[in-house]
Amino acid sequence: MTIKERFIGTWTLAAVYYIAQNGDTFYPLGQHATGQLNYDAAGNMIGQLMAESREAFVSEHRRAASDAEIRQAFLGYEAYFGTYSVNIATQEMQHHVKGALFPNWVGTTQTRYYSFNSDFTQLTLKTPPIGRSKSIGTLVWTKVT
Repeated sequence: MTIKERFIGTWTLAAVYYIAQNGDTFYPLGQHATGQLNYDAAGNMIGQLMAESREAFVSEHRRAASDAEIRQAFLGYEAYFGTYSVNIATQEMQHHVKGALFPNWVGTTQTRYYSFNSDFTQLTLKTPPIGRSKSIGTLVWTKVT
């Protein structure tokens, strides 16, 4: 089985955290966030992350939500989809974003550095340094199928 084939399937989020250049660790979606990542053989991908606790809206209709409710829901969820490519030499995964909750990501390529555990049941993706704090995001995924 090739390295690219090792990605194919459904992955569930085991951990997500960021470490700033000064060593501080933070959990933007809480320490028990949940999520799913899917890669298929045709080169398509979908990733979703959700905060551990998201309050329900007062109204049963999302269009009736308050600005504060919408802000809380938006900041507690990350999602995007598109295609992917793998560079085995540099251990880079490229997510070519076609659609995203965060509109600024549409049309971009999100680079992640990957590693697998010894039996390929756990995938770790790391971001390049982000923002003023030069934080590196780490997402640990466990293979489901």
